[in-house]
Amino acid sequence: METVSRGVFHSVHQTTPDEALFKSKPQTRRLLLRFRFQTHSFVSALTSYIFDSAIGTHFNAFMQRLESVVEQIRLHSREKRDGDEGSPSGPDVFELMNGHSKMLDKILGACMLRTQQRAIAEVVTDILSNVLNLGTLVGDMRRGTVDDSTGETRIKKLYHTFERKMFTLVCPLLIRLSISSLLMSFDRSRS
Repeated sequence: METVSRGVFHSVHQTTPDEALFKSKPQTRRLLLRFRFQTHSFVSALTSYIFDSAIGTHFNAFMQRLESVVEQIRLHSREKRDGDEGSPSGPDVFELMNGHSKMLDKILGACMLRTQQRAIAEVVTDILSNVLNLGTLVGDMRRGTVDDSTGETRIKKLYHTFERKMFTLVCPLLIRLSISSLLMSFDRSRS
């Protein structure tokens, strides 16, 4: 996705005036620039969220747990070597396996990949498909296989679909955030 986003950026911005897309249609060119910016922002935000929050947070917490287990095992080994049986060496393999499964389940949920989250995943997939279609359209126009008139029609349709899908994705999130902030305000006022 990021490769497509960068490719669209270069095709739109790093051209000579003669090579510019929609040079005879300034409104469509502005739409293309806005669309490119919005798709790039979406892809960057989604990528950052998935790697930093959805995966990173849960994976790092699990790795910290494993590091403490390794430290417990090392401590137990030293005690055993020194002749002191001491406390048990740490959790058994089944506890670790259970912790790993819980981590994976949390990551699936955060990445919207659970069965109950299929509707959200489909909207995100549609948005990403739209980004790919924009990349294809820009590439076709740069190669000259699509003229400005056809490109204008297609970009307007793609942008309309993108806006509609973004609205579908963002509206429930905004409602949920609003409800959460109202509940927090209510709780604070009762205290």
